[in-house]
Amino acid sequence: MAQSIKPLSIFKESAKDFVEYVNKRLYNHRVIILLLTGIILILLQYPFGPYSQIIFLEFSPKLGTAIITSVIIAVLLGKLLNEAQNKKIEALMAACFERMYSNFILRDNARNIGLENVFSRQLDTSYNEFLYSKIKEQIDSKKGTIRMAGVAITDIFSTHSQNQNFENLFRKGWLNDQSNQCKMKVLVLNPNSKYAKFKHALERTHNTTGDIETTKNMLEELTTYDEQNRGTTKIGSDDLKRQRKQNRFEEQRRLQYKLYNWMPIALLYITDKWLFVEAYPNFETTDGDLNRPLGGRTPLLVIKADTIAYKRWVAHFEYLWEFPKFEVTIKKLSSPDSSSTTRT
Repeated sequence: MAQSIKPLSIFKESAKDFVEYVNKRLYNHRVIILLLTGIILILLQYPFGPYSQIIFLEFSPKLGTAIITSVIIAVLLGKLLNEAQNKKIEALMAACFERMYSNFILRDNARNIGLENVFSRQLDTSYNEFLYSKIKEQIDSKKGTIRMAGVAITDIFSTHSQNQNFENLFRKGWLNDQSNQCKMKVLVLNPNSKYAKFKHALERTHNTTGDIETTKNMLEELTTYDEQNRGTTKIGSDDLKRQRKQNRFEEQRRLQYKLYNWMPIALLYITDKWLFVEAYPNFETTDGDLNRPLGGRTPLLVIKADTIAYKRWVAHFEYLWEFPKFEVTIKKLSSPDSSSTTRT
């Protein structure tokens, strides 16, 4: 259960205590030393008896009294003059304590859900390097599965110069190595679907369906490159037997992709250790800051594996992979009351 932020009065009280503590530390040592000095000067006349008429000893009681009086007056005046300043310091410290407490709660909540990092893809220049390192980590392991789902996935599949690293990684660091059994499953929005046309109409700043076509062509080139390296070719599907062989061939591909006909709700990059997820907003772009691509400016969360969030988004991906065509999907699901419902 998430903890609620403490009332501001608690932080004000903590700040007040802190300021008082600092003031005591600063004043007490000086006050005590000065008071002791004054007392010593006053008492010096007694142990020396007849020699108390010496010039210094004659004036020492007066000097001691003056010091003690000055200290008392200084403390009282300092208290009065610093009252307003102390209140400002207390308010500042209260805000600091509140911020620190909020950060502790945020850190604990992030730890509970496995949150490792947060990016804005269009604004954070370190994002591409971080994503590349996690995908390369999976490919270098030579096992497991990389899952990707989005509209066009232009972070990875595009003709931009910044994406050449990914293409080189896929060709030279993965598909060119026959011993590398890492697999990749990619879901891209069908450019001919009504959902792609809807997204294209919303985003006035760039050619959404054109981006999807570019991604699809790059994926087709990579699958062909993989087939050539492995010395395999597509099998004809003239009869059921050959079709079954073709299906087995498709399943054995290291790189597989499908076009789906659902409304995109999130961008997903999933490795065996990490989940990257960003929700897609839907609205018609307008002038100003909103006149940008719909994706890339909402938070992209990086979440560790072995968490509920990770498992749920993997399940979401696999469901979409199994039923890429929303219009013809019929699947019975168990409802909370154990009855069954039908989704179409």
